[in-house]
Amino acid sequence: MTQIPLGVFRVTGNSNAFEDIRVVGGSTLTESTSDLVSAGDGLWVIPGTATEVTTGLYSVPSGYTEAVTGLYEFVSSLVTVAGSSQKVVLGWSVDVELKDRFRLLQRAKLVTPKSPVVGNTMYEEIRRLALMPVQLNPAIADVAVPAGMVYESGRLDAIRALAELAGAAPHLTRQGVLTLRVLDAWAEPDLTPVFDIEGTITWQDGQSDEFVNYVRAASTDDEFVAFAFINDDSDPLSVNRAGLSTFEHKSPLYTTRAAVAEGAATVLRRLRSRRSREVQVTCTPEALLLELGDVGWVRDPVQDRAVLGEVTALEFPNDVTEPIGVTLIVAEEL
Repeated sequence: MTQIPLGVFRVTGNSNAFEDIRVVGGSTLTESTSDLVSAGDGLWVIPGTATEVTTGLYSVPSGYTEAVTGLYEFVSSLVTVAGSSQKVVLGWSVDVELKDRFRLLQRAKLVTPKSPVVGNTMYEEIRRLALMPVQLNPAIADVAVPAGMVYESGRLDAIRALAELAGAAPHLTRQGVLTLRVLDAWAEPDLTPVFDIEGTITWQDGQSDEFVNYVRAASTDDEFVAFAFINDDSDPLSVNRAGLSTFEHKSPLYTTRAAVAEGAATVLRRLRSRRSREVQVTCTPEALLLELGDVGWVRDPVQDRAVLGEVTALEFPNDVTEPIGVTLIVAEEL
């Protein structure tokens, strides 16, 4: 049997503790009479102290009632016999509240300094702020930290802001190590899918307003910035008709004004005809291997349907025979 870890978590509370206890041994009830000795199962024998009148015959003790000629009744009673006892715990249970290790960063507020160390790169700053090991993601390039950057709030928010410089988001591995993953991976058409599994897809008909009509592209240090937007009012998605719906994109490849302008236009062309949408999928236990942020295919052979999306939530039941719930955010063509 192969054990698959679900993650390293911090216990933040517990309640409803219960023990199933049984008492073994202790006092017992037994039947007794003053003149006979119990032989078990309702049988009684003459005590050794009885007076034998003749061979095999004994005198009837006083107080016995003759029910039939030669047959006598005697009175028995239940008495308590003391004995040793002990408590045995057969089982126990407790409800435990868990949170991922980002809780450590949320509780450890930034006191000082409020700004990055001059000359540090993104990964160097993340290592300085993180209170846990940091693992490099080869898909996320290290970038320089802008000189004017200031950490406005907590430690976790600062790490998020640093990750966004490279178009990434902080992520915890199942071993409790901090790393980075691609931000909004569902919108990146060039990412190679990392899984292809079967499942039951729940696809509810309907539409949403999760479209993009305004893109801000910039270099990682914000030296070069360009905008692209839909301004043709014959298009119902134009900024004048539908209102602003923005998408920000940063890349270390934007080293000139021409490059950042071309990047903004490319991102807008890619996203203008797509909107994000959540899809619920029920999968077999192979979904235990999925990670948040993974991009891949889920295929439903019964409905003859397949979706390519980013894993945004995983639901693991306590019963290992039950299916695993996966939430995907997919790019839907308009």
